[in-house]
Amino acid sequence: MTRLEDRRKAMVSSVMREGIYEAAVDVLTEHGFDGLTMERVAATAGVGKASLYKYFANKQGMLQFVHAKAIEPVMTAVQAHRDSALPADQKLEAMLRTWFEYLGEHQVLFNLFSNDFAVEGMLKSEEVSARDTALQDIVKVLQEGIRLKIFRQVDAHRTGQLILGAVRQLVEQQLATEQTWPARALTREVMDFFLRGLQADRETQGQEQEQV
Repeated sequence: MTRLEDRRKAMVSSVMREGIYEAAVDVLTEHGFDGLTMERVAATAGVGKASLYKYFANKQGMLQFVHAKAIEPVMTAVQAHRDSALPADQKLEAMLRTWFEYLGEHQVLFNLFSNDFAVEGMLKSEEVSARDTALQDIVKVLQEGIRLKIFRQVDAHRTGQLILGAVRQLVEQQLATEQTWPARALTREVMDFFLRGLQADRETQGQEQEQV
């Protein structure tokens, strides 16, 4: 096979996978996990059922493919912020805002990933891997901020877990209640909490005591 034929074959495969992905997302959004069948995805994609088996051995393989492709854009965007020339605090803020915006725009799909027990079981290793990557991204920015004295000295790994836990909890609460909260407001609240904590500044405390 020539290089040109190889490229054409790769291009056809890429187009086919993109079509299958869009069809699978449509099926999942409309019918849920129980309605995700090879027959329904093939019909939605406009291809023969046999074509799907060239790419996926079963329903789980297709679901893993959809999950990987769904989270790829947000992970790429977050890592672009991580590696940018912004100061560490602005990097962290941009990363949080990106997560909130993207997950808010794709609530139905990520609600399925997070709150359907059958799906969660099939994607357990993928979810752990994605969470570990997100944590590493946060820790890297925290370490940079600590080194440059933008952040005070803390355990970057434990603090990263706290930040990621806050983001996940807020996202999961939105998914569970089918609400969409403003991404910028959520980002600002999380940033304010972790940058300033709960303690009021002394000037504010003094003013309040004088008023009493």
